[in-house]
Amino acid sequence: MARYLSFDRRPGPIAAPSLLLRAADPLGDGASLAGLSPWDLMDAAVDVPGDHFTVMEDRADHTARVLGDWLRGEVEGREHATGTVTS
Repeated sequence: MARYLSFDRRPGPIAAPSLLLRAADPLGDGASLAGLSPWDLMDAAVDVPGDHFTVMEDRADHTARVLGDWLRGEVEGREHATGTVTS
């Protein structure tokens, strides 16, 4: 993980909408990563219950619901803006 954090790479803007699903519970004391979120280019961010691991294990159903709700909102927003309907 230390090597990963040493990379000096910042993502650039993309055309697609983006969502950051952020674990609400820090791993360990959380102090070393407090406030670390280089994803300032995302369209939305949602804190989901759990830590880095449990959001995709024990709480995967909740994480999937949050993602699905966001995706549905994106699709419905585009349909409304363009007048198109998808199924």
